[in-house]
Amino acid sequence: MPRKTSPQAAKTGAQRQREYRQRHAAGRLNIVIDPAARQRLDQLAKSLGMTLRETLETMINSPKKIGSEAAKSGKKSGKKNGAITQVK
Repeated sequence: MPRKTSPQAAKTGAQRQREYRQRHAAGRLNIVIDPAARQRLDQLAKSLGMTLRETLETMINSPKKIGSEAAKSGKKSGKKNGAITQVK
């Protein structure tokens, strides 16, 4: 038996998608960053044995820990023009 819907209750795909994103958006972050910065972030995360999410959260919540973790892994991290960089 087909569903009965009133014309006012029918939603477009865009409306359903917007509602879905609003329900599931908590905690998500979609950003675009410079390719060179992304490469440095990937390298830093790899050298620390962390995921990108773990690296970013650590940088935000306790940035001093990134320096100590990098030192433990035999790498140095520093700041250059406000961006955290990795020196091999």
